[in-house]
Amino acid sequence: MLQRSLLLVWLGGLMLLLAACSAAPEPVDPADIRVALSSVPEAPTATSEATLRATVSGVKLSDDYRMMFDIRIDDKPELLEGRWEGEDVYTATYTFPTEGTYTLYLHLYADDLHLTKKAELEVK
Repeated sequence: MLQRSLLLVWLGGLMLLLAACSAAPEPVDPADIRVALSSVPEAPTATSEATLRATVSGVKLSDDYRMMFDIRIDDKPELLEGRWEGEDVYTATYTFPTEGTYTLYLHLYADDLHLTKKAELEVK
């Protein structure tokens, strides 16, 4: 009986220790977050693959965040899952069908945060 009581006390102490050591997520102010769009090549050409880069600032990113590239073609969305390259960068590859100015919406998700930034990209 004494061993069982000691085990319960030990487990309770361990749980308190683990709860105290777990870090609460940092609060995020959406107004502080910036997303800049760039591409490789810098001026993509129609029918050639381009790498889209979203560089995020104003928040410390982690595996908990996701980025979606939302490319509008004839007002219809084409969604691309961004790959986290580490640091502040997400990438996706895409082949634009024709030249022109494309509207992109960059969606950043984490827990209950969904932030959308609008950008334009000129394709030659």
